[in-house]
Amino acid sequence: MSKKLGFIIILGILVVSALPNSSWLKLLLALSSENSSVEFYGVVLDEKGKPLPNAKVSWDIIKSGSFAPSLGLSTGTRGSVKSGSDGRFTIQKETGVTLTIRTITKDGYHQANRNGNAYSYGDNAEPHKPDHSMPERFIMIKNGTPKSFKAEVPLKFDWDGIAKEIKIDLNGREQTIVIKPELLKVDQNPTQHQWKISIGAKDAEVAKGKSGDACIAPETGYLPEIILERDVEEQWGTEAKVLLYVKTKDGYFGEIKFYAFSDVDSKSNTGRMLIRWNTEGGRAFE
Repeated sequence: MSKKLGFIIILGILVVSALPNSSWLKLLLALSSENSSVEFYGVVLDEKGKPLPNAKVSWDIIKSGSFAPSLGLSTGTRGSVKSGSDGRFTIQKETGVTLTIRTITKDGYHQANRNGNAYSYGDNAEPHKPDHSMPERFIMIKNGTPKSFKAEVPLKFDWDGIAKEIKIDLNGREQTIVIKPELLKVDQNPTQHQWKISIGAKDAEVAKGKSGDACIAPETGYLPEIILERDVEEQWGTEAKVLLYVKTKDGYFGEIKFYAFSDVDSKSNTGRMLIRWNTEGGRAFE
């Protein structure tokens, strides 16, 4: 909810009983105007990344009036849509401030990510930007499919520019992640520093993902290593974090959520890796 909307709601609750009819109407119009046009493009995929048709996508839309239901405005709406033969679905001709993809159902399948996905619209800090050519992906796992192996690996290392090997036991299968962390002093401000870290994997390649990609690895775009650097615009940018996908030479896929802090050395936990590994050779994770 925007600051403007919050202010209007609080003000309305405090003085609503004293408002004449014309002022009451203006308040309702102001709240209603906070609702934006909702446009959303998604695609439902199976655990192999193939389109999954005829899946039921249930959604909720919160409207600005939901924050003050006593004012008599519509608080929201809900509905559903089916994915097409290409797995795609569209939500349009609705208005509100937040869209939530509540559930996706199809006989014989279950969602890889059980949490609802929420998308903001209108005057928000990070409004959703719909792109028909790049729909949001939702993964369904066929019932009976073995779950991914999961692990959490604590990190302890120095930012000394020396390459380090981190061996991961994947339930009998070993994978080595190679990192090279480095600190560089900032001449203009000796109390700050610039950091850089390269991340790769032995006998494998890596690809950088984004938060919305979680649950399925891409087919292409893999490199020997990726490099993270501090955003110089961030005054306190000490956290290095990235969503990584690993593709081994023998065709196995893994997902790594990597976190590290450049202001911490090996005397304590520098960071951690959250790992999911598909033990069957597929690209999906659960």
